[in-house]
Amino acid sequence: QLGVQKQANEFNMMTDEKSELQRESNALREVAMEQRKADITITREFIRSIG
Repeated sequence: QLGVQKQANEFNMMTDEKSELQRESNALREVAMEQRKADITITREFIRSIG
């Protein structure tokens, strides 16, 4: 019973860590997307200013 509980705890810790890594990855992806949007806006403004 103790071995099963240990395995369950290790599994839970592993899945918690995986979930946290996925949250971090999603946050970084969102930041990158916002940066791309800002870059596009700046590029459009630049093109408009020289046109």
